Amino acid sequence: VDQTDRGLSAIIVTAPRRAENLQDVPISVTAVTAASLTNSGLSATKDLPQMVSSVQMSRYGPSGLFFVRGVGTTNGAAGEEGANAFYVDGVYLGDLHGSINNFNNIARVEVLKGPQGTLLGRNATGGLIHIITREPGQETVFDGQIGYANYDTISSQLYLATPITDSISADIAYTGLHQNDGWGRNLTLNTKNKVTDYGGVRSKIIARVTDDFKLSFAGDYFKIDDNQFLAWRIADGTVGTANRPAKNRNKTWGFSMTGEIDLGFANLTSITAARRGRNHSNFDVDGGPLDLVNIDAPVKTRQFQQEIRLGSKTTHPFAWQLGGFYFNSKVAALQTQSGDAFAPANLRQIG
Repeated sequence: VDQTDRGLSAIIVTAPRRAENLQDVPISVTAVTAASLTNSGLSATKDLPQMVSSVQMSRYGPSGLFFVRGVGTTNGAAGEEGANAFYVDGVYLGDLHGSINNFNNIARVEVLKGPQGTLLGRNATGGLIHIITREPGQETVFDGQIGYANYDTISSQLYLATPITDSISADIAYTGLHQNDGWGRNLTLNTKNKVTDYGGVRSKIIARVTDDFKLSFAGDYFKIDDNQFLAWRIADGTVGTANRPAKNRNKTWGFSMTGEIDLGFANLTSITAARRGRNHSNFDVDGGPLDLVNIDAPVKTRQFQQEIRLGSKTTHPFAWQLGGFYFNSKVAALQTQSGDAFAPANLRQIG
């Protein structure tokens, strides 16, 4: 038996702000490879708990709430950033709406467990989730699939990567899902209930300017329409269901540019990113057939990130990093309540 075939294969992780062998990282890190994700049929952030036992995810309306080792936040309101940092290709997603998405071009997922404030700031109290997408190279790659599942659900995925020149390559990834039948039905409105429609596209351009200088440009757009976590049925024995349809419409998009320079003794990295998001949620709070209490909540978010860091290439006799991180986030939210419960008593409709 060839002894060189024995042992663990090296898995390189980058979440600790440097590329290192997973076995050499002095913190608790779980790395899920693309092969593991594909074999398990997982392609969405909501599926992460199935691969990483220390991660739990729940929904708060349009927001995704992550817990790492039981540490997290239950507040998914507009402007809330959560207790665990969420990154995609080095770009911090401060808006919890943006953490609900599907991918079909994941290279790996890294989960850092425990407080990561030293390198990753105040919003990494419980840990960090970092999604790294595939990078186009000098070979043409095409992957595609179509799926059909219960509740008349149709899904599709497409990934195409190709070289443009000897030093420039690009890719594009699309994923979509349409659920025709709901998990339930609204008897008052005679409409399907608890449904999801999703579509997203992501593209990356890699320019290898020199052997020591690489530029990456990435853009993405995701849209989801669902009422999975806004619609409900009232208790058995109670008359009727909601008189207004619940809906969550979420759009997020962004652009990033990453520059990496090998200086010999250290690596210089610059990440510039801008993101926007729009979410519109409306639902019947009382859940009954009377028009009593309704909420309409449109939200707009935008963020800008600029990061520059210089990190040593070796860890001997010690590793070091220098850098700066600037993050600006703005949220505009206007929630309104309506219904007969807010009308004067003499004008309120009883039935």
